[in-house]
This record gives sequence, structure tokens and C-alpha cells, in this order.
Amino acid sequence: YVRSGELLIGEEGAPFQADAQITLYGARNEQTEIMSGSVITGNKVIFNTGTVSLHGKTRDRFSRLMTAVYKNYDTAMVETGLDWVAGDQIYFAPTNHQWTNSEYKTIVAYDSQTGIINLDTPFEFYHFGQDSSTAGDFNGVDTRGEVRLLTRNIKVIGNDGGDQWGGNILTTDRMEFDGTIRMGTTQLDNVEVAKCSQENTWNAAIRFESTGETGLSYVKKIGRASCRERV
Repeated sequence: YVRSGELLIGEEGAPFQADAQITLYGARNEQTEIMSGSVITGNKVIFNTGTVSLHGKTRDRFSRLMTAVYKNYDTAMVETGLDWVAGDQIYFAPTNHQWTNSEYKTIVAYDSQTGIINLDTPFEFYHFGQDSSTAGDFNGVDTRGEVRLLTRNIKVIGNDGGDQWGGNILTTDRMEFDGTIRMGTTQLDNVEVAKCSQENTWNAAIRFESTGETGLSYVKKIGRASCRERV
């Protein structure tokens, strides 16, 4: 509970370069905290009415597929010169009408000279790619498959206790018993949020409730966060 203080890792002009991880523990049936009558606080949560400001190392977050990949391929070609390394987790977006045909993979090796990446498991689906943009053929839209880097050096992870119950980060306002108004501010820059969100609830991995400068809380900035929600 970040009430009136600060939870800081790095800063905007000097991102944190080492590794940091915040692990959220808790089970589905554990006691639910109630901080306000208008906000569902829940459990397994970072509850913020102060300042949470996390700034991680800048990474190459995005590439297009340079060649198409097919089912059972375990390699792919992306752009050259990326800072991707073995152990990084990446996401392949679907490129057909089947919106569920996305895939998560872990890099085994990446050759920055050729752009070839070796992956931990074979592909289950086809993903379109080619060495030049399709924008000229599709009214300005590049339809090549998107590949997103998910790994960051600052992580907020929901511990997997076996019941598939994720964590969450909640920023909100709160008026305390003495009339003091707390206004939460959250900044996430190059931060990985994984194994979070809580099924059959409105509790997203990163959520803002009763916030806004016209209300009590002011969300200053959220940017460049990688988020994998558990649903």
C-alpha cells in the first residue's frame, strides 16, 4: 500500500539498468481489502494513492517479420540490429482472420547481423512477413506480422500459487478520516507486468478507478509497458 509516500525504481532521465522484480503473492480466496466504498480494492494488489514511478532500461520493443513463417517452423527472421538476447520473451501477432492465432515464444538465439531468431517451440500458425512494407499495396497499411518484445528489466509478477489468480496494480484517490485527500500517480516506463489480472472480475492487470484531474487522482503518465494479462 503506497499511501502518501513513493515507490521509485530509476527515473525518467536515468532509467534503472540492473534487474528488479516485485512479486505479488496471494490466493483467490484470501481476504479482500476495502479502502473505499467506491473502489473495489481486492487482494494480491499494489494499491497506490501516492506515487509509483518505475523506469526501466530502454529496449528495442518492436519488429516486423521479414519472411513468412509456417506451422512447425522454429525460426523466424526479424529486423537486424535489435538488442534482443536469448531468454527474452516475444509475441507474434496474428496476420489472418483468426484473431486467436497469436503466439508467445522465448528466444533461444538471435543473430543481429541476419535477423534470424531461434525459438524454444515450433509455430502453431502461419504468420505473414516479407522484406519490405506492404503499405503501398494496402492503402498505407503494413500488413506484415508484428513481433513484440515482452521482457523488461523491471518486472511486476503475480506469483502463481496454483490457482491461476493474478495480481494487479491499482491507482486511485482516497479521502482519509481526517479529510486528507490522497491523489495517486503512476508512471510505468519499460516495465513488464505478467501473470496479472483476475478472472471473472473487473480487476485488470493495470487499472485506474476514481481517477482523473477533475476527480481526486491524477494519472501523470503510463508508457512503454509490456503487459501480459491472465484471463
